[in-house]
Amino acid sequence: MSAKVYAAVVRMLGGDPMDDWEQRSAAAVRKAKRVANEQCLPIGLVVGLVFSFAVPAAGAYFDKAGFLSLMCIVVMFVISGLKLKTDEFYDALKSTTGCIFGLISILILTPLIGVGLSSLVHLEPIEFQQGLNLFFCTPCAINASVIFSKQAGGNSALSLLLTVAASLLGIFSTPLLLSTITSFGSVSFPVVDMIIKLLLAVLLPLLVGKALQECPLGDHAVRRACGRHGKALGYVSNAFLVMIPWMKISAAASRGDLARVSLGDVGAASVWFCVVHAAFLAFNLLACNLIGMDDMAKRTVVMTASTKTLPLSLTVLGLLPPGMVDAGLAALPCVLAQFIQTLADSCVASLWAKGRPLPAQEND
Repeated sequence: MSAKVYAAVVRMLGGDPMDDWEQRSAAAVRKAKRVANEQCLPIGLVVGLVFSFAVPAAGAYFDKAGFLSLMCIVVMFVISGLKLKTDEFYDALKSTTGCIFGLISILILTPLIGVGLSSLVHLEPIEFQQGLNLFFCTPCAINASVIFSKQAGGNSALSLLLTVAASLLGIFSTPLLLSTITSFGSVSFPVVDMIIKLLLAVLLPLLVGKALQECPLGDHAVRRACGRHGKALGYVSNAFLVMIPWMKISAAASRGDLARVSLGDVGAASVWFCVVHAAFLAFNLLACNLIGMDDMAKRTVVMTASTKTLPLSLTVLGLLPPGMVDAGLAALPCVLAQFIQTLADSCVASLWAKGRPLPAQEND
């Protein structure tokens, strides 16, 4: 329908076409803002990738100052500590089976499945295989896990407990897994050195942020400020997270390393991650059913234990000794995996939530 015909129809019905257009435009703007807010991180990663390929010199310049990657990591985890909520942990502990199996799946079983399946294929370049194996060895995604668990009808308190506990334990499990079930060529993985670096770059900032949040000065002024500016803190954290792959991939592009990568290589890595992620979801669902876990805990564990975290993956890449692996090439499949994981889990959570009765109906 053309604009003139549409306006004539609106006038015939006694309406004002200008008011109608304004309302539709305002609704479209509100929807665009909501999507941008909900998908802030994926949009930021896309922008970072575009700049990495279009203007690699800028990111490569900042990457030369090694402290910037470390600064990004520290800021991210201080903000995570500032926003960390632990009030509901005691209720979540009541689901003992969900807690125990969830942590075992996140920290041990899914890494073994992911790396084991990946040993059956050969991705090119080798850094793609190393990057995905690193991604598989990390714990679950913090924010996305809680959001998708709640969306699927799960227990958000249990999901939060699993993500926090797994993230802390992952400081130790990730380096151990990388040294035992993955390969970095002829170079041995520096387990002790990496654990110390993760303790200083991840755990210490997280504890500092949490301590500031719990500080009673000014009637818990820091906590109240974090509550008022929670979205802004999230944007800042995402911005610093985006900067890490932007710098690493830009550095790889400026060295000409991306010339070794074809669209076929990117497509193969993306398809393979889809296969492995589907295997995670299927395994966790089957295991929860066999254990006899209650429905809400099952939804929570499946949506939480099947995800992996980009921040810790990029943190490990940023802390690896120089020359051990091309961090730019290894970061690319991690970023792709984050995109696919977010899209897939959003669809799974929405489909799983369909037809689920409301809490009031469940008690009837």
